[in-house]
Amino acid sequence: MKRPTGPKARPGTLASDEARRAAVAVLQVMAGELRPSEASARLSLSVNRYYQLEARALEAMVEALEPRARGRRRGRDFELEKLRKAKTRAEHEATRFQALLRVSQRALALSAPTPGPSKDKPPLHGGRKARRARVRARTVISTLSGEGATMPPPPPVPQGTPDATPPATSGGPS
Repeated sequence: MKRPTGPKARPGTLASDEARRAAVAVLQVMAGELRPSEASARLSLSVNRYYQLEARALEAMVEALEPRARGRRRGRDFELEKLRKAKTRAEHEATRFQALLRVSQRALALSAPTPGPSKDKPPLHGGRKARRARVRARTVISTLSGEGATMPPPPPVPQGTPDATPPATSGGPS
């Protein structure tokens, strides 16, 4: 039987020369051909650094020998596309069920339910709670004069008017 050739058949063909020399040295020490001090001298490393390198090599080997998941590995793009298709399918199904509901209501002569506030749509106030109208000038005056408690409360603002300022008088500025 002929052995396969190519980059997958030869380990370390994509590695640098320094990495291959270190791998050879670690394997020679493990096989008993070299002592760690000789291997560290060949690699121009201290003995402590050699032992660190050997530990990294063994960890990488054990990690590489972990059992792999069977079958085809699918990436994030595949998962994203799968979720998009599921979303589209759910939207079509929701539209279909809404149409079936309308047809059923017409067949039974029921009135359509009044739509309540939707959780999908933002409120009319741009997503913020509507704040109470107040006259800012009175607040500034009371803050500056230090007589906030002695001033009369501001007049109530009529409902339904967006402007919180009182109507201008014809007397002009005073």
